[in-house]
Amino acid sequence: MTASNALYEKGLQLAQRNDLEGALACIQEYLVSCPRDGEALNDAGTILSALGRHEPAVEHLRRAVEVTGDPRCLVNLAEACLAADQPAEAMDLFARLYADGLLTPEFVNRTAQTFLVRDDIGGAIEALLASRAAWPEQEVLTPMLTNLRHLRPRVAFFCDSKQFTFLQDIYNFTADRYETHVCTDYSPEGMASLLAWCDIAFFEWATQQVVTATMLPKTCKIVVRLHRYEAYLPTIDQIRWENVDDLITVGNSAVMDHLRSRVGDIERKTRVHVIPNGVDVARFPLVDRPRGKNLVALANIRPVKNHPLLLQCFHALYQQDPEYRLFFAGQWADETLRQYLPHMAKELGLADAVRFDGFIEPAAVPAYLADKHYLLLGSVIEGHNCSLLEGMATGLKPVIHAFPGAASLYPKEFLWRTPAEFCRLVTETSYTPREYRAYVEQGFSLERQLRSVDALLCRLESQGPPTWRGRLARGCDSSARTTEEDKPVPCTNADGPPSSRGGQAFYDQFWSANSPAGSAMRGTENAWERARHDKVIGALRSMTRGRLAMLDFGCGRGLMARRLAEFGDVTGVDWSASGIESARANCPGGTFLCGSFFDVHLPAEAFDVVTSIEVIEHLETSDQLRYLELARRCLKPSGLLLLTTPNRPIARALNEHFRQAHGKGWSEQPIENWLDAAGLLDLVRTAGLTMRTMETILDADGAIGIHLWLAAYKQA
Repeated sequence: MTASNALYEKGLQLAQRNDLEGALACIQEYLVSCPRDGEALNDAGTILSALGRHEPAVEHLRRAVEVTGDPRCLVNLAEACLAADQPAEAMDLFARLYADGLLTPEFVNRTAQTFLVRDDIGGAIEALLASRAAWPEQEVLTPMLTNLRHLRPRVAFFCDSKQFTFLQDIYNFTADRYETHVCTDYSPEGMASLLAWCDIAFFEWATQQVVTATMLPKTCKIVVRLHRYEAYLPTIDQIRWENVDDLITVGNSAVMDHLRSRVGDIERKTRVHVIPNGVDVARFPLVDRPRGKNLVALANIRPVKNHPLLLQCFHALYQQDPEYRLFFAGQWADETLRQYLPHMAKELGLADAVRFDGFIEPAAVPAYLADKHYLLLGSVIEGHNCSLLEGMATGLKPVIHAFPGAASLYPKEFLWRTPAEFCRLVTETSYTPREYRAYVEQGFSLERQLRSVDALLCRLESQGPPTWRGRLARGCDSSARTTEEDKPVPCTNADGPPSSRGGQAFYDQFWSANSPAGSAMRGTENAWERARHDKVIGALRSMTRGRLAMLDFGCGRGLMARRLAEFGDVTGVDWSASGIESARANCPGGTFLCGSFFDVHLPAEAFDVVTSIEVIEHLETSDQLRYLELARRCLKPSGLLLLTTPNRPIARALNEHFRQAHGKGWSEQPIENWLDAAGLLDLVRTAGLTMRTMETILDADGAIGIHLWLAAYKQA
């Protein structure tokens, strides 16, 4: 065994003896001489993570994945990313984990929870959408996503219904992530009403609708997507561009040059973004065909598409080889051309070689293109032609007239200027269907286009006025409850309001021997209690102290206290007399106090550990901070608070799911004042405690991570 190997083995032995610092030192020294040992990198990363050094852990584990490709390293890396508060990096690993069968809904939803802790509602929605796509049986995700969308800016779409096809994918994508509405009333009054409702107005086409909107008092952010023809309309001069926040163009530099000539200071009046059109390549399967002789023009037949020029170029090709065929696929949009093109085909002797197939339904396009070989574009001007990209995705070679701006959109090897160049492009140059598809996949995928649009909306969200930020904060901060849905949730199927029933009387009955919920005298844990208690016990076993002094808030029937007794002396507090009676029976060695947490005498700085298992949510908002401050006062310096509580966005969605499925809410207790992760973290910090870890645990009815688990300590 070499000296370096001996060093590594020593590190492993030290790790087994729980000397993590010593183990790390040995393995890192070993890595100096063997920097590409994937197993050692993985071991160093897991030790660093266990020591709470999460960012260097991610660095080591990422290198381990690069070196080994081992799925186990990938799982460790994903967990380390979450521990390092890097949920976006964790989400980037979803596809690889899924391909290896290692992605779980628990991990995906935990990633969403990490986004929520960071106040990143958009990131949380992305993770939950990924979870729903992979495991659609999680019905509870639908109301969860609805709740989160309500916390984001409202987006209204304005588009001529005849042209909505161009907007459909963007709308579907946005509607999954934001609360949306499509305008149906384009009167000034109707538009003003929707503009007042929304936070962001998205206009597809820079037409009269934009003129109307920019003349009205400005009440929201305005985004306009300009394709091509609008830049040449008189309306372009009537738009008040200073009221447009963002202008999206699809990429033709000549169109942008013309727009600048019409609106000379356009880029000083509004922000301009280039977002090319994208294609959902999954809808257009590749046909890896050999070179053939069928040419197709896939466009409605109108003057701007320049079909007569294509006919002349095809005539030159036909003169070289009469086996070529030309197919025109598109609606007749001009009566003059309807008469001219068949006439000229006959005059040129092409009647048997040219076919007019009419409009092809979008769903039928891939099958229609399967026996074609070249896709022709003869336009005098274009924005960014989607049909061309769709044809390339199926493997067709593009043959493109060099219209103004074409060179800014397409590789020069696909462009022609004369009939002779047209013929040479078809007959003499290479034919590689896989490369044509790769061109679309790499540069013009629908996913890329949608992510670019979403990035723009997210930037507007982050820069929104105070009213937006306030609405978002209400979703993440338990202290800002201003709406009905954010108020503490009362029992939904009991007689009378909580105030008339009395909390203490409720819990006396709840924990009594006759209560189905209590099971008090039997002293058994249910599955959820056991899972929560196991988290506490796991945390205690990781502590290196001797006998502990422990305080169990809301001890109920004493089942948690009974397990705590293994580690030292236990004091339990509960205001239910029947609960305390059961606790004394279940944990004879413990000390149990009956009364309110705020009224019983609890010595200051007397406890190594305070446990709070499903308690804080049953307190009024005004008492939750006071409760955590009491826990801090009871803890010794460096003492540990171990807490679980329902996770508000998921609990709320589950409550609604139960209401719809069973006619009653999920909880029967007098007060359910749920907290989300960000709200809990804010309270913990305000109370003077320092968070050590926060994660989600437990699942029910398809809801993953329904409870929050938190460990926080009192600084020495």
